[in-house]
Order: sequence, then C-alpha cells, then structure tokens
Amino acid sequence: DLENFKISKHRWWRSIDNLPRVDLNYEKSKKIINELLYDSTRIRLISDTKISTSLSGGIDSGIIFSILNKYSAEKNLDLDPFIFKDNNIAYENALELCSYYKRKPKIIKDIKYKADQLPGLFTVLESTSTYFSQIQIYKKQNQNGFKVSIDGHGADECLGGYSGNVVNFLFDYHNFIARTYETLAAMWNDNKFLEMNKEKFNLVKKVNKYNLNLLKTIYWRSSFDINQKKYIEHKKIDPIPEFVLNDLEDLKGFEFGQQMMIADANYGGLQWLLNKWDKASMASSVEIRSPFMDWNFFQYALALPTSFKIKNSKNKSILRDSFNNILPPSISNDSRKQGLPSIKYFYNEEHIGYLNKIFSENSFLNSNIWDGKKINKDFQSFKKTKDIESIKNLDVFFRLHLMNKGFNGLKENLNKLTDSNRIKDDYNVLN
Repeated sequence: DLENFKISKHRWWRSIDNLPRVDLNYEKSKKIINELLYDSTRIRLISDTKISTSLSGGIDSGIIFSILNKYSAEKNLDLDPFIFKDNNIAYENALELCSYYKRKPKIIKDIKYKADQLPGLFTVLESTSTYFSQIQIYKKQNQNGFKVSIDGHGADECLGGYSGNVVNFLFDYHNFIARTYETLAAMWNDNKFLEMNKEKFNLVKKVNKYNLNLLKTIYWRSSFDINQKKYIEHKKIDPIPEFVLNDLEDLKGFEFGQQMMIADANYGGLQWLLNKWDKASMASSVEIRSPFMDWNFFQYALALPTSFKIKNSKNKSILRDSFNNILPPSISNDSRKQGLPSIKYFYNEEHIGYLNKIFSENSFLNSNIWDGKKINKDFQSFKKTKDIESIKNLDVFFRLHLMNKGFNGLKENLNKLTDSNRIKDDYNVLN
C-alpha cells in the first residue's frame, strides 16, 4: 500500500487450489505418470556443466537412473552413478541396476567418523540430524568434477512411500467399511441383512471407526520431551501456523490419508527433507535437480486416489507399474523402504567418554541456553548407574553444543579470510 506506506502479507500459492483433475482409470493415469516423469527429467538435463546421479538401490533413484539411460546421448550426462555402500540395505540392488545398464558405479564406502568431525558435519547440515551419507555423496561428486546431480527426492511425499502413509490409508479403509456396515444396517432398519452377508461372504465381523484429527496428528508432540524441559527456560507456544488453520476446512474434504500427505508436502515435512539435501549438496557446490519435484508431476501424483498408491503388497504401486518395463524385476518388486541411512550412535564406552568430555567443557557448563551444570550432574549420575535411556535424553544438548562449536569455528575461519591485516585491499573494500 504505497499511499499509506503499509506492507501486508498475501499468500501467493496454495497446493490445494492447484491439484489437477486426475484420470480415475488406473491404466490411463499410469501413462500420464510415465509421460510427466520423462518430461520433468528431460528438461532438467539442460546444463553447460557435467551432470551426475547417485543410486541408493531403491525404486525412486532406480527409476530416475533408468530414465536417464534413455537420454544417454546427452553430451554432459555421466551415467556411472555414485553409490553409498555403508549400511545400505539396497546396495546389491544398486549394483544390479548398474549391471543391467552396463554402467560402472563409483562406490563410496568404509566412511569412519571421528568424534572431532561432528561439529563440522552438523554445521554443514545446519541441523543436529546425522544424515552424513548425503554429504559424502556430493563431496565425491564434486571431487570428480560434477556440478549438477539428478536425484530421486520427492516420490515418497507425493505417492505415499512411508509406512506412516500406509497406516493412514488403513484408517480410511477401516472407516469406509464401518460406514458401509452402518449404511446396510440403516437400509434394512436392523442388523439381520448385514450379519447375513458377513456370514455369507466371510466378511470381517467387527470394524472400528476412527475419529481422526489432522492437527493432533501433525502436532502430536513438541521437539523437547518432558525430560528435557527441566534443563531450559521454556514457555508453551502454539506451534500451528495461521495458514494451516486457514486450510483446515478445505482439507476436511479429503480422506484422512490424503489430508496427511497434503499437510506433509506443504506444512514442513517435505521442506525439512529438501533443506537437508540442499545443505548437504551446497556444501560441495553441487546443484540438485529432482524430477519428482516438478510441480506438474508432484501435484498430479499427490492428487491420485490412495487406491492407486498401494496394490499387490507394494507402496507407490502406480509408479512401479508405470516403469516396470525399464527396471529389473528384483528392484520393481522390492517393497522394502529404502534410502540412505542416518548414522546411529552406539552408546558404548567410547561414545559415553566423549559425552563426558563435552558435558565437562566450560562453554557447555556455562551455556546461556540451558543449565549445563545440571545436565552434567545428571549425566554423571546416569553414567554411574549405566542408565542408557536417560543418557539418550541428554543427547540433544550434546548435538546442539557441537553444532554451535562448528558455527563458531566457521565464523573464526571467515574472520581470518577477511582480516584486513592479511589481505591486500587495493580497492578499500573491507573498510
């Protein structure tokens, strides 16, 4: 408002308003999914630098890799993929796919992390999560001269790839059966006809009906649990953004499984994942391009009925069926949830010793964010009684402290780079 010199916020995009009409014929939607993903992959091959890709061995990266092999004539495209081996349950699948397309994989393996590396790794991700394998992939791509990586992120979020998605679909099916039973009973004004058909067709005898609440499901817990709050000053806040509340009425028009997928895709879940991958790649100056994240593909897949997303004991079934002609059967039929693992802490003597060292540092003990002295006192007590679960509850402070150390170290290095006493500043830029 230039007349009154006021700024007001207006929302420029709502996913709900941009869900396309989908074809309810499964075979026709399969063809549409296929065409959309080929198109979104093709337009992401425009580059004046070398393009690489990586493989986890799962269905998503496997499909992208297989599509890329159809565009093998592209001069900047290198189709020998990077594969992370350590703790990768689908590693053999990735090797099989390379053999299928006669490609030579670049294997990343035997990565050992030392305790003093943790601050730097947390700083790269700007997070206390331990998804370090992504950092290693992009680091290796950069070392091999690649600036662009075509990756398989985003399929789980629009096609219900997580086990939690399938559980939410299950609630919908339970409620559908329960409503159907209620309708049959109401039509005959008693349960006789319903019970006769249950017996005749061996239908399930009893079905619970669930009253599901989207907000309570999304915001079911806070980041800190009750055992951690005693170490920090805190107050209760409402974590629900206003724009989520504004969308609630429209979201109620969808089945619960669909509601949750739309919510995860728009209100933080997908954003957290993309931010994590972006930080990992940017640390090595590698640009990620994700065909599944093309809005034409993503919105169409998101809008598909849940019955298209689970068939024949497989999740993301319409995706698998759309591309089974370019995948080895062992990969297309592998229903396991795959993906690159996070680093798991083993609370052995070495790790507890490192915790002891960190919790005893003056900067930790005198933190202005948490009560470091109380944390250390409780840690010493838990260590003495070998109460591992209670020690795990203190882990978040350990990670946050290390991340803060990493940021401080980064700041010191940047200050050295811009130290006017060490740099010849002919143009007086630093003053």
